Amino acid sequence: MPSLTSLKDEAVIAFDALRDRTKSTFNPTLRLGVTGLSGAGKTVFITSLIQNLLYSGRLPIFEVAREGRLLNARLAEQPDSKIARFEFENISIVWLMKNFGRNPRVHFPNFA
Repeated sequence: MPSLTSLKDEAVIAFDALRDRTKSTFNPTLRLGVTGLSGAGKTVFITSLIQNLLYSGRLPIFEVAREGRLLNARLAEQPDSKIARFEFENISIVWLMKNFGRNPRVHFPNFA
């Protein structure tokens, strides 16, 4: 026979799942994870993507934007405090453009 605690835990999990599904029906959410080697350009990619989504940049190969189906983009709080949030607000695209390639720790492979 299941314990009262495990039944309570199952009920909480089921309620959370139902709440999340209801919320995502009215407010669809896309979460993005980017991985890569050190110096691969993750920060530049994420910063550029966020900048273009938030400020209606040109995204010609992004079908949703090209077709006019992208209605809104916004930054939201990270719901899981155990996972670090990318601090977009603390990264300046202008700083990245000025300093990209000037960091002596960054070494790009030579494919020639």
